[in-house]
Amino acid sequence: MWASKLDLRCAVVLTLLLALAACGRSGPPAQGEEASARADLSPPAATPSAEPGRLTASAPRPTQPGVLALRGDGPGLAFSVAPGLLATASGRVGAVGGTISLEGADGATLQARVLARNEPLGLALLVVLEGPVPEPLPFASPSGLKAGDSVQGVGSPAAVFQRLRIDGRAVLLETDATPTSSAVGGPLLDRRRQVVGIAVVRPGREQAEFVAIDHVSDLIRSHGPQAARER
Repeated sequence: MWASKLDLRCAVVLTLLLALAACGRSGPPAQGEEASARADLSPPAATPSAEPGRLTASAPRPTQPGVLALRGDGPGLAFSVAPGLLATASGRVGAVGGTISLEGADGATLQARVLARNEPLGLALLVVLEGPVPEPLPFASPSGLKAGDSVQGVGSPAAVFQRLRIDGRAVLLETDATPTSSAVGGPLLDRRRQVVGIAVVRPGREQAEFVAIDHVSDLIRSHGPQAARER
């Protein structure tokens, strides 16, 4: 009989111990668990919005020194070709005498005036009025290129030069990649980072293409003295 009472007491004590252990497990979480729970409930970090007044994906800011982005209704590029002079595509700027804002890779802005246009070739020459004047990019004759040479249009995919082709008055550089819309007005560089062409859209054509930098040299020779007087 005493043994039965002892067994009963042991069973009661064991039940109480198990109940207390269960209460301990269901108590407040440990410090690490509490921190983890707070982290899971925290709101996601806010994504920073684009800085006002800066160029967006529709008008990318170039990284190549001497190349600038046009700030206007559509994307496009220009680049320094002589002291105080910039070359671009005529379809990306207004009439002769109009002004336009540009922005460089460092965020610096400048103002320029349309000095001259060559409509058949899709070219325009700008004279810088205000702001830091970038160093001109070096030129190289595209006649020195060989089929298979690597070339790079600023803002366009890397390409392989194929051949020079004459189309009316235009000397074209054919590659295995078409310039992107946002790269129109920008330079085509050889592997030495010298300018051999410029991306334009000629009148009556839908796709951009590269014309030889020699055509820009002709514009500079024709209108360089006028630019010196305007500055």
